[in-house]
Amino acid sequence: MSEAEALSPLARALLQGDAKAAEALVSGPATARELHLALRGKRKAVLKKMLAAGTRAEGEHEGWSALHTLVDGLRDAAFAKALIQAGAPVDALDPYGRTALSQLMPLKAPELIEVLAKAGDVNARNGALPNNTALQVACATKTGEMSATEAANVALLLSLGADPNIANADGYTALQIAAQYATLDVIAALFAHGATVAACQGFSPLHLAAGRDQDGLFELLLAQGDALEGRSANGDTPLLVAARKSAGAVRRLLALGADRGAQRPDGSDAVAVATLYGRNDVLAALR
Repeated sequence: MSEAEALSPLARALLQGDAKAAEALVSGPATARELHLALRGKRKAVLKKMLAAGTRAEGEHEGWSALHTLVDGLRDAAFAKALIQAGAPVDALDPYGRTALSQLMPLKAPELIEVLAKAGDVNARNGALPNNTALQVACATKTGEMSATEAANVALLLSLGADPNIANADGYTALQIAAQYATLDVIAALFAHGATVAACQGFSPLHLAAGRDQDGLFELLLAQGDALEGRSANGDTPLLVAARKSAGAVRRLLALGADRGAQRPDGSDAVAVATLYGRNDVLAALR
């Protein structure tokens, strides 16, 4: 028997995009496959009838939970609540090791984010390395610079109890990740919700921000307890990090009193680092 022949009439109607026929064929609880097909096709009327007929949502289809499939397309908070009531596991991992909540972080879906965060564990970790929480996923922007949507999602997660001091498998907290990408408002929000420099190991937020030329960033981190002459896991001060990344950051750190003569464990100073990386703009800033 072929795969097409093995399909139920309901599944076949959903695959063919015949919503009216599919709705008429719902006469009792649907299978996991039928439920996922309706979710993937965004067939709201069919889904309502399935759930009203007692369809359960505990099962996966090809490794995907019902909520993952909903997040992948329908993104409807009311249907998310209904699926959770029907047994959908909130913190399940998809085949890529992601929670449904984490999948939403680049997207504008505040009502759905709130439903998932309240019904499950807002601090649930992804299974894929580096085992980020949803908050860390939002801070580790996919665009190179945090978008307004990602920033709003950070604020929402914090308001829902996300812990900014959890370290991922790389040892980085949300604050350390945000220091590399986020706006000043986002970093201030992390501090306002309990983020601490003391929870950051290996590389302080200031080390991780040292390649950025942003008004007020270094001052905020220093005011929250970061150290201008702190040493990273590999022995660099923030200025030594900036010397290979950003002339603007070098100027800002020098204006704050950074020691231009500080040396790496191998004895090289900021001038030597800038020379090694071919940063003539940094050398000019160091003069």
